[in-house]
Amino acid sequence: MANPVFDRLDKQITKGDYAGFGGGSTTSRQSGGGGVQDSLNSQQLQDLYNQPSAGAVQMRRVTLDDVVMKTLGLFTILVVFGAASWYAVAGNSGLSLPLILGGMLGGLAVGLLIAFTFSGAAARFDVRRQLIVQEANAIGTATYPPVKNNTSG
Repeated sequence: MANPVFDRLDKQITKGDYAGFGGGSTTSRQSGGGGVQDSLNSQQLQDLYNQPSAGAVQMRRVTLDDVVMKTLGLFTILVVFGAASWYAVAGNSGLSLPLILGGMLGGLAVGLLIAFTFSGAAARFDVRRQLIVQEANAIGTATYPPVKNNTSG
């Protein structure tokens, strides 16, 4: 049975969605197979170097503006639903228990969704970090082979 994480990484690499560590199968990437730069000539490498750095949008990073806008949006939604609930309960006190239970279950569902999403992201981050460390070690070993100690005794 194949590892679903590595299968997904292979699909992402072939689609160009993930920074690959060279061609070949998953085992050659883990053991330090050739890098992507091996297939580029010096002019192509220079062109890549001369390009501007990727910004937050290209790297799909969250900026401070994103955090502020999302926080304000969620706060606005909270205030709107709070006001709607206040006016609904003020006219009919029988609605208070269903609204409280609905809010509790909704909060539980959102909390579980966030918890499982972050735990999955942490696992994917660990896999990527391990792949990067393995590739860096393979590059270091290939560039600077270990010194053999010939002392006997």
